Amino acid sequence: MILGTTEEAKRRIKSARDLPGDGSNFMSLSNVQRTIQVFPEYYWNQFFPNALDIYTYENFLRAVAKFPRFCEDAKDSDEEADLLEACKIEISTFLAHMKHECGSLIYVTEIACTPAGQPRCDYS
Repeated sequence: MILGTTEEAKRRIKSARDLPGDGSNFMSLSNVQRTIQVFPEYYWNQFFPNALDIYTYENFLRAVAKFPRFCEDAKDSDEEADLLEACKIEISTFLAHMKHECGSLIYVTEIACTPAGQPRCDYS
């Protein structure tokens, strides 16, 4: 059951749902295709030239596929132009967050927790 008092709250809650399955069909999904159109692989390589091996463009697209509303949701519109504009905003926001939190994709663990096991990592 989705909780929220407004249709907008319900839409936002639902948009963060993860899809089950192995994701083998990820390239056929419209949100993945739109992501590729807005942010092709050569941009990924330019933005993150020193990314760790785990942070591949393909893995990014697989993650996009797991969230069907990512780059597939424009408030009050299903027009492709609106979806593309909303996708640009979503991708830029997501990439800015990744760049900040993962040091341009060169960290997998919290920097304050490195080396692993340090007492500074107590998030309780």
